[in-house]
Amino acid sequence: MSSPQDPARAARRALLLAEREAAARRRRARGTQPRRLPVPRSLRAARPRPPEEPGPAPAVRA
Repeated sequence: MSSPQDPARAARRALLLAEREAAARRRRARGTQPRRLPVPRSLRAARPRPPEEPGPAPAVRA
């Protein structure tokens, strides 16, 4: 008889759990694009801005 502490059984169970988890992760990841991380404000300010459209009056930045 195999006891609940049977090492082979424990290993099989762990493998099964890991496989199920990986499958679920793949399922979740399939429909989603890798999300772009939000750029911190400090970096955003340092980055050169693209030239803005020439308008009748430049927008005043607070």
